[in-house]
Amino acid sequence: MITISFDRIKNKNILNKFLFLLSFAITVFLLFFIHKNNILPLRYRAYGGIFFAVLYLAIGIIVFKNSNFRGSNIFVRVLLILISIVSVFANLYVSKGVDAYKTINEKQYSESYTFSLVVRNDSSFNSLEDILDVDVESALAMDESNISHFIDAFKNENDMDINLVEGNDYITMAKDLLEENSEIMLLNEAFRPIIEEQFKNFSIDTRVLKPTVIEKDSFAELEQETVAPNKGFNVFISGIDTYGNISSVARSDVNIILSINPSTNKILITSIPRDTYTKISGGGNDQYDKLTHSGIYGVISSVDTVENLLDIDISYYVKVNFSSVVKLIDVIGGIDIDNPVAFKSGNMYFEKGNIHLSGERALRYSRERYKFAEGDVYRGQNQVRVIQGIINKMMSPSILLNYHRVLDVVEEFSETNIPFEKITELVNYQIEYNGKWDFDSIQLKGSGTRELSSYAMPGWVQYMHVPDEDSIGEIHGRISDVIK
Repeated sequence: MITISFDRIKNKNILNKFLFLLSFAITVFLLFFIHKNNILPLRYRAYGGIFFAVLYLAIGIIVFKNSNFRGSNIFVRVLLILISIVSVFANLYVSKGVDAYKTINEKQYSESYTFSLVVRNDSSFNSLEDILDVDVESALAMDESNISHFIDAFKNENDMDINLVEGNDYITMAKDLLEENSEIMLLNEAFRPIIEEQFKNFSIDTRVLKPTVIEKDSFAELEQETVAPNKGFNVFISGIDTYGNISSVARSDVNIILSINPSTNKILITSIPRDTYTKISGGGNDQYDKLTHSGIYGVISSVDTVENLLDIDISYYVKVNFSSVVKLIDVIGGIDIDNPVAFKSGNMYFEKGNIHLSGERALRYSRERYKFAEGDVYRGQNQVRVIQGIINKMMSPSILLNYHRVLDVVEEFSETNIPFEKITELVNYQIEYNGKWDFDSIQLKGSGTRELSSYAMPGWVQYMHVPDEDSIGEIHGRISDVIK
């Protein structure tokens, strides 16, 4: 039997040296990762580097001089273990944020469309075999690109062909189906809310025979210049009227531009009514329609449409949906806003003055329009208040307590093309100078009419908000003044 004396172990001090090297390696990796990703302002990173250099120098002197003082050995071991644990958790904390944001950025290259084979409730068609020799009405001319992707996906998924025939636009096909002038139609589900504006019971009187989800790679990235550090830029916020999967295409019910200038700490929030009548880019083929319909052709269509309308450059976009608003506001502990007019929406009452909103209440607050004489115009003003409340809360130090939960929500329910480097730049600027942001807002004015045609809903009466040219000019000037 070999006996190793306590004095011999103490003299070699192997354990302390091992812990020192392990802790040092973990800390160096953490500092390298933080510096590589430009997390925290440079001077804070420098302070951190100096602090740990001095700390490890002091610990190294104790460890490598082979101190025989038992108390110092125990203290060093405990200290090194604590530093290692903190560094490991810090590494996980920071890397999760970086990975989550990269995941969010990757979503901009994919869009999700759902196509459904729709029949009346009393139809004898119950399976795909029943429609093998049946002509299926579809919007071949209007929605050619998406339908071509559907055909490929349908054939791969079901190992069969489908007989598609031209059925005009989706509204006309829905009318034909309900009036028994056709037996089955192919529906791009992004158009279902538009159909239900004309046929309230469409979803009740019909059923889906077979849904097919297609994922399209979106290569229509924004043509943008690199925004120099601390220079002004525009961000378009598109709020689509769906829950769940953020990659789904849907109407853009919220259309807001954030004009941000870090060097002056100014943010201008521009609200554009959803019913604004303008030329729709992309799948809208530059035809006139209401702005909200641009969302059914993808978020880039909305961005390009707003750029052309206001004659501005939009560098970035953020796409959110109902789930984004509810979950984000709840996870940050709600928001506080100043409500100028008391009103009731459903079973929720919003009193006048400073009020606190949960996620569901904020969503209801920002969607209500029928209680106001100005309708969608006033709703846009309420949406601006909610956006400002979110920004104020996100800039408060308390947000760090829910950092991971916020990231989980943002990762799942949002999409953006804002580079990670730009986000860290803005965060670092806020940490460095802790400046209070000066908010201002403006809304596109215009007049309402029901006498204009809609590209997505030809021949059907729709309310349109015709933008005032003077208001367009004023907004263009205000945005230019902020970001210059």
